[in-house]
Amino acid sequence: AGDPATGAPDTGVTAAGSVAARHIFRQAPLEVLCVERAACCARPRHTRSERHEVAKDLREDVKSRCIFLLRIVFTKETSVAYDAKCRALAVIFRIASHQDVVAAYRNPVDELREIWKMYFYMDIFERSGVPQDFKRFYQCHKEGLALSLWRQHHSDAQIAQVVAALCLDFGVTDGKFWASILAGLKRLQLHGFLRDVLVTLHEHLLADVPHEPALAAVFTELLQEPATASCAWLRSGALEAPPGCVGLLPLVPLLLQRSPLAASVDAAGLARKLLEVVQSPALSGASLTALRRAVLGASASDGEAAAELAALAVEIAFSPGAAAALAAAEALVAQDLAARSP
Repeated sequence: AGDPATGAPDTGVTAAGSVAARHIFRQAPLEVLCVERAACCARPRHTRSERHEVAKDLREDVKSRCIFLLRIVFTKETSVAYDAKCRALAVIFRIASHQDVVAAYRNPVDELREIWKMYFYMDIFERSGVPQDFKRFYQCHKEGLALSLWRQHHSDAQIAQVVAALCLDFGVTDGKFWASILAGLKRLQLHGFLRDVLVTLHEHLLADVPHEPALAAVFTELLQEPATASCAWLRSGALEAPPGCVGLLPLVPLLLQRSPLAASVDAAGLARKLLEVVQSPALSGASLTALRRAVLGASASDGEAAAELAALAVEIAFSPGAAAALAAAEALVAQDLAARSP
């Protein structure tokens, strides 16, 4: 029914942004625990087959509990805040089946999920200091709202994420606007959120976005940045933590293979820069391990850091196509041999 860490509704393709928006909607552990406890208390203790054995006035039923929670959901926001409404909806979908929700709501469940999504935005608008009227937000042109918020608050990290999520959730296909959003997320160094946006954008929306040179240029910059930043990090002595953008590197092969924006990306150049960093004699073992963890995480053995990063470089080189991959692979092999020679 939703992400237990966020309470965000699982609404499928129509809410593609729920993947990307988990950063802005993430609940604190105590809030998650609150929802879990409420769901535990609200779940009937008697199964359907046991109810006839229980006195009528003591019977518990899912429908009546859903109706009670729905009253909370539709109480005026002056009495019940939007975060509480979202928690009530999270509990409903935790304790009730689809049929139970239909019986209690008596309207299409998709409509209730859509309202839930709207409530999440109303909550984040309030938290971000840009409150909206619910009816106006429900009926407004979402692209226009997103553009207005972006013009006024593009330097605000929280609202920049809200705008990106809005554009994903409501299918904004303006290529120039997307170029501005991606460049803004990069400038704000929201690396983890940017990675999720890129994945969701490619999975659900990019095929409907008309070709836009500005978007292709920003996409190329995003894919080149991790390798370029790694080289700059090495030149500075690699004494500090690796740049946060290197976490995008594992995604690069997939984007090079599938993205319609990847035609102008120099995959061989990216791979070459990464190999230069990995094979540099100036890179200490500790710095290499730190780079490997920043790129690939800490799940595997740190002893294979150089081999794993070199394998990633080769995978990047092979991503665009067979002919380009062969030439890139030959160049990489020659570079590797030269680096190993005394």
